[in-house]
Formats: sequence, structure tokens, C-alpha cells
Amino acid sequence: MIDLTKIDKLRRPAVSGTFYPSEPNELKSLITNYLDNANLKPMPGKLKAVIVPHAGYIYSALVSAYSYRLMQLHNVTEPIVILGPSHYTTFEGFGESGYTQWATPLGIVNTFSLRNKYNTTYLHLNPGAHDPEHSLEVQIPFLQVINPTSGLEIDPILTGNMPTNLGSEILSKFSTNHFFVISSDLSHYNKYDDAIRKDKRTIQAILDLDHDMFEEIGDACGKKGISIIMKIAEKYDWKTKLLKYANSGDTGGTQDQVVGYVAIAFYEKK
Repeated sequence: MIDLTKIDKLRRPAVSGTFYPSEPNELKSLITNYLDNANLKPMPGKLKAVIVPHAGYIYSALVSAYSYRLMQLHNVTEPIVILGPSHYTTFEGFGESGYTQWATPLGIVNTFSLRNKYNTTYLHLNPGAHDPEHSLEVQIPFLQVINPTSGLEIDPILTGNMPTNLGSEILSKFSTNHFFVISSDLSHYNKYDDAIRKDKRTIQAILDLDHDMFEEIGDACGKKGISIIMKIAEKYDWKTKLLKYANSGDTGGTQDQVVGYVAIAFYEKK
């Protein structure tokens, strides 16, 4: 059992200055420029969730901005569950950080805990998995820019090993009053044209909510989180929309070994 008294309540940035700028004005200006260049119209209904990438901003922020710009257009004010993969630690179930606040160069964000609302052994504390992890951290500056008020609340959750049906059952209980940000990159280190072909199939499976196809051919490092949100979307008849696709060969890297990025919206149609 984890001794809560020994958990530092402030989670400090792990990748500030590497994945994104550490200077506040530079960071805010960069994000604002990406958001301004994301040309979108609101969805014809209530926005419920988005998929965003989590690489360094030079590579993926152009794509991330489409999801966050849509959230801005929809004035998302619900508490936000950020769901991302653990790149450094393996564990069972969902792992919360135990931190009550998360810091970025843009300030402090308060957290809430789904674990305190729903008693299950699959939703537990795992601060060690969060300490070096970037998949959740890189989302927070975007959230701070689109919602600069003190009312922003997040629950950053890492996905471990668990049945998808169980994960969707747990999180679907919160789908009415919470918003979901799903952090995932797509295929990794393929040649440019090969990556586009692979990612196109993955994206189509997500858009079709074709869970069997996604499990078979889906290529994504945050696959568990995407699978879970697809199950929830299927349960509540949410619609899907591709907002933007690009890979690192389009943004900040060579085309020899690229990583794919996608922004996808899930919404309740009017």
C-alpha cells in the first residue's frame, strides 16, 4: 500500500525544455499560433472526447492544435480526464498520479480523482509511472491556453494492462459530466509512404468504430486508450470526425523514419 503522506503533492514538469519550450511567453505564443492556424468549424452536437498526439511540439503540435482548437470552439468546461500510455513502466489497470497539482511553465493546474468517485482495484495510485512520463504532460500547456481560468481541473491517468471492456466500463460511468483527452501517436519509424498507408487504415478503423479491425491492424502507442474511447463511443452512439493527420516527415523531421499523428473528435450529434 502506498503511503499518501510520502507523495509530493506537486507534479513538476519532466519534459519542459525538451518536448516544449520552458520559457512561458515563448510557450504560450507557440501554442497560440498553432491554435490560430487550425481552421475548424464546431461539430453539430456536443463534443465529448478528442484524440491528440504526444510527441515533441516541433513534430506534433500542429496536429494537436486541431483537437484543442475544437475544444476551444465548443467551450469545454467539464473536468478533463487525460488518458495516455505509460512509456516507462508496466502495471495493471489505470494509474493515477496522486498529485493534487501539476505544474508547467504556464502555471499550476488542480487535479481531481476518479479513484475517489469509484471504488475499483483497477483504478489506483502509481506516482512512479507518472514522474518521467510525457504523454500526459505535453497536453497540459494546451489546456492552460484554451482555458486560462483557475477552474481547469484534470485527472491525468496512465493506462496499464487490462481488458478493454473493463476499462470502458469504468470510464463510461463518468462520460456524462467529464471530457476525455486521449493521448496517442500512430505508427512509428516507417518510411513516409508506408506510414501514410498504415495510419490511414488505423484512422479509418477508429472513425468507423470498428473495434475488431482496430485491434487487428491498429498501430498506435496509446492503443488501449483509443480502444476504450471507441467502446464508450459505440455504447453512447457518439459520432467521429477526422480533424487533421500528419506525420513527422510533414512537420519537423526527415521522411526516412516517421511517426504518425492524428486529431479525431468524438461528439453527440444533435
